[in-house]
Amino acid sequence: GFYAASPSSAYHALLYNDAARKAVLVLFDGEDRVVGSSSIGVEEVRGLRFEPGAKHLVALVSGGTGVRNAPSLFFKIEVPSLEVVWTKPIASPMVGMEKWT
Repeated sequence: GFYAASPSSAYHALLYNDAARKAVLVLFDGEDRVVGSSSIGVEEVRGLRFEPGAKHLVALVSGGTGVRNAPSLFFKIEVPSLEVVWTKPIASPMVGMEKWT
């Protein structure tokens, strides 16, 4: 899984694959209480960070383990609502290698 925190935010987050291989995002407040959680797909998680302003999280998930030519995906997620603002596929040879790791 991946953890993200920012000195500009009262929240911190965890992105992991659950037992069913779903990518699950959990948001915590400053006292480590769960504020919200959301499933963002069945792809393998690859990264999580706050944007510089800490109003959004950016998550990277692979195109799927063993799925040839499936693009990786970036998600921009609003904090604290966990609403997906946008999703963008990444079809770059530079990112392609991470689909198979």
